[in-house]
Amino acid sequence: MGELEKLPGYRADRSADIAEAKKLMAAAGLADGIRASTSVSASVAPHAEILAPAFRDELRRTLGIESKIRVMERALLIEGMKKGHLRHDGADGVSLAHRGSLDRAGRCA
Repeated sequence: MGELEKLPGYRADRSADIAEAKKLMAAAGLADGIRASTSVSASVAPHAEILAPAFRDELRRTLGIESKIRVMERALLIEGMKKGHLRHDGADGVSLAHRGSLDRAGRCA
């Protein structure tokens, strides 16, 4: 087993990682989960449309986080940030937290 497979989030058995995440959420006052989280992910790759719902379902099932994940073209996300409709969440420079309104095409209103 390589070093990567020993790290949280990369281990085959994720039960310890999920337990730790639940512990951290409880310490943050979120023991019952999160009910209203919206994120927007910058991607134009077809796999993003498949992975976003899978990721959302995993968050719901394991940590009680109810979320909505929208996949959008990066240019639209940048436009939304410039207009102040979206804010960077600091995670990886790609994921954004929605705080304004977007039309059906994903453009900022």
